[in-house]
Amino acid sequence: MHVSPYNIALDINEPGHEREKLIYNQLTRSVDVCSVEAVKLLDQMKSRPIEVPKAFANYMAERGYIHESKEAEDKLIDETWRKASERIKTEPINFAIAPTYNCNLACTYCYQKDLDQAYENTVMCDEVLDKAQEFIMKKLLEYKGKRPPYVTLWGGEPLLTGARQRRLIERIVMNCKNAGIPMSVTTGGVNLYEYCELLSQVQIAEINVSMDGVEEVQDSRRVMQDGSGSFKKVMRGLEEAVRRGFPVSIRTVVDPVSIPKLGDFIDMFDEKGWFDLGQDRFRIELQHNGDRVVQELARKMENLPPLESAIHHKGEKTWRQNKLLKIVDNRPLRKAQDVLLSRMSHNDVYKMYWKERLEAHRAICDIGRSSAARRRAITPEFQGMRHINDHGEGPPAKFFCSSGVGSIGLDPSGSIYACVGSMGEPEANIGTFYQKEAGKDSTIQNNPERSEEWSHKNVMEIDKCKVCDVRFACGSGCARMAFPRVSASDPGCEPIEDIMQIGLDYYYSGIEKKWIRRAPESVIPAAG
Repeated sequence: MHVSPYNIALDINEPGHEREKLIYNQLTRSVDVCSVEAVKLLDQMKSRPIEVPKAFANYMAERGYIHESKEAEDKLIDETWRKASERIKTEPINFAIAPTYNCNLACTYCYQKDLDQAYENTVMCDEVLDKAQEFIMKKLLEYKGKRPPYVTLWGGEPLLTGARQRRLIERIVMNCKNAGIPMSVTTGGVNLYEYCELLSQVQIAEINVSMDGVEEVQDSRRVMQDGSGSFKKVMRGLEEAVRRGFPVSIRTVVDPVSIPKLGDFIDMFDEKGWFDLGQDRFRIELQHNGDRVVQELARKMENLPPLESAIHHKGEKTWRQNKLLKIVDNRPLRKAQDVLLSRMSHNDVYKMYWKERLEAHRAICDIGRSSAARRRAITPEFQGMRHINDHGEGPPAKFFCSSGVGSIGLDPSGSIYACVGSMGEPEANIGTFYQKEAGKDSTIQNNPERSEEWSHKNVMEIDKCKVCDVRFACGSGCARMAFPRVSASDPGCEPIEDIMQIGLDYYYSGIEKKWIRRAPESVIPAAG
């Protein structure tokens, strides 16, 4: 018998469950509660052939925790991969259009502020927008009507004031309306109120508003270019968007500054009754900003001496070589990240980065447990644990992130990006949909090498992923974290099991009440 390496056993940290584990298989999606002894027995079966009760083997095989042979599991993997690859051909495709990289905010942790200086004050011209529309139509013809499209306004900040910017957004809205293509908007929300009437002319899939907290938090972090606060302007736009029935998602960066007031932030929306509209109409997405962590670490490490060259290349990859977060070599010296790169190894940075992020996960769970309204609002995915809570089984096995397969970014310079979150970074540019050289236009020029890298960013082709036991929960990780500079062949690794454990601790009461399946005592070795 072959024990699946994709089994994950998690502790059940509830009174009376000390001798039980939740076992979850990422590939077959099975979830069971069984004894600690049963998990130990599975572990023993991995290392050596042993005799086990037939009923135990049959039950574990039925649930997909063991297979007749490794070849049998490999066959299941290949079939699941084939189905996932076919399914993506019919899933929605997002065309993200960034009319500009300019912004009316000066957020303290902005991840785009290190973009190449060439992009500053660049606004998409009519000619480039025409080519963007042509590009989208050509791609839709390639998909032969099988992939429903939607267009996302991205940036920078897409909803800026000024006649030129307004006219550009009007053109995009009317193009989408005439083509019957829904739109979403990702915005800081400062001018959302002024744009709501225009946006009401097209089908809105979602308005994503970045907002970090109650007034004192918002106005200390998401400040206007002149230093004034943005809270009141954003709230005015939100109220109008909700009144018009637009689906709204609040994107909130959680960190040591925003977390203490997160409960109050949720309560503010609850008092307005917006959560009663349902998650398809109003929800909060809690996010983590890795660039802010890197910048803070850099400030703390600025006075440390640079790493010796020998240490830099002593077996362990340095932060610069590992490319875990956004690093661009051809930028001015003495950026915060450059200080960090020369003073800390990748492993040290990785540990500190995830230490803060896991602490943030635990903190928001504590807030969620503090009231029913907060519990309803705080629903992180936690690497499949929410899906188990909602559906009684794990999510479909993940083979890839959405970059390169679910989204395409188009920017004001005419560049194409596979990862929308990496728009503006030259290393993520996979081609152009518009060029103007010596007065002659040329469209849809591809960068074959980079396009090839993105097309192979999946757990079946990345060498590190092929031998990873959590690959079908991870899906090769976040492309932006793994690919800021040179190659998409490095995964954006995360402490998957730590995140799952936090998620199980948060969701277990709901899982047990609605779905839990306990392996029969007659089959599974009993707890001692």
